Amino acid sequence: MDNEHLAGKKDKLLYAFFGVSGAGMVLASFWIRTIYPDSVWVDLLLNVGATLISTALLAFLYQRFGSENLIHQIAEMRRSLVIAQRSLELGLRDMWRERRHIPRDMWNTFTESAQSEVWLLAAAGEGFAHDPTFHRIVADGTARGCHYRFLVLDPTSTLAVGAGQSVQGRIQSAIYQFQLMQEQNAGKRGQVEIRVYTEVPQVSIVRSDNELLVTLYMRPLVGDSCFTLHVENVSDGVFEQYVQHFEETWKSAHEPTVVTD
Repeated sequence: MDNEHLAGKKDKLLYAFFGVSGAGMVLASFWIRTIYPDSVWVDLLLNVGATLISTALLAFLYQRFGSENLIHQIAEMRRSLVIAQRSLELGLRDMWRERRHIPRDMWNTFTESAQSEVWLLAAAGEGFAHDPTFHRIVADGTARGCHYRFLVLDPTSTLAVGAGQSVQGRIQSAIYQFQLMQEQNAGKRGQVEIRVYTEVPQVSIVRSDNELLVTLYMRPLVGDSCFTLHVENVSDGVFEQYVQHFEETWKSAHEPTVVTD
């Protein structure tokens, strides 16, 4: 057992030596490229370094998992890489199992970075409506010409009425806050628009220029417990699909009546 343990430690040291040496060669090739871009040492060090790193990784995986498991692990790694590549091609940059895991300040940072468009499609949008920081973000944004569109469920709709007075009250309270933002920022370069819709909400969308945070509603979960995606606008991605969904919902919506506190 002692001999096997010693041999295992020697193997690990050898893998580490290969890995560190390979990484050093790769870094050295980048450094040399900045000084002597046409040097033959650049490609030589890069190729040898990459080979050492690959050798160390494969040897480690072989020792850890065995030959059959290694093949399975490599297949899983390849599958993960394909999924990651497809996600990037579709514009998916991050995801959360539940929306509640996204901290409040991240939502504010997300919308604060916008220069031209901020959209909100939600059942009520209470998190934004009652956040003083977001009120300040809207004030600053409209001053520089940013356009805000808030789209929430109509509190007088059959759906809201069926959900009960508590839900209606929460929506009305949010609308009141949005109308305050609209009134306080009237006459600026940017503007605040508010509309209400009546159909069953399928997604929640927050837009900040060329990025979206999209929550996919699933019964019987509440919104904060639902899967959420961070989407960027890339060619042939899913960004435009969600933009179209928002625009179609906006077209069929109408302005709310004035809500008093």
